[in-house]
Amino acid sequence: MQEPSTPVSKPEPGAGLLSRFGSRTVTLVTASSIVLFILTGGASLYVAQLRSGVNAQLRELDERRQSLNSDENNLRAEIGVITSGTNMETRARQMGFVQVTPSAIITATGPAR
Repeated sequence: MQEPSTPVSKPEPGAGLLSRFGSRTVTLVTASSIVLFILTGGASLYVAQLRSGVNAQLRELDERRQSLNSDENNLRAEIGVITSGTNMETRARQMGFVQVTPSAIITATGPAR
């Protein structure tokens, strides 16, 4: 003899999740979704914080680069002033150098080799 089987009721097309899957499954899916949402939010905040730190470092490095470029330009201008013909002549006179005329130049020649 066969035992009478219990009829399985199919959920109606408009039935909710609870009647389709059961309360444990719905609770597990809901809890998993909440945990995933929290982890995603935490990861997003962490990445934003790292990015903020990197951006701050980039700003500092850019400011340092601009400062060094300015220093280099100032030093190049100073070298230009120091090595100018007028400045070199003035410094040479202060050190006791005099201008030589072509007649005062002595050319020495040695024996040919």
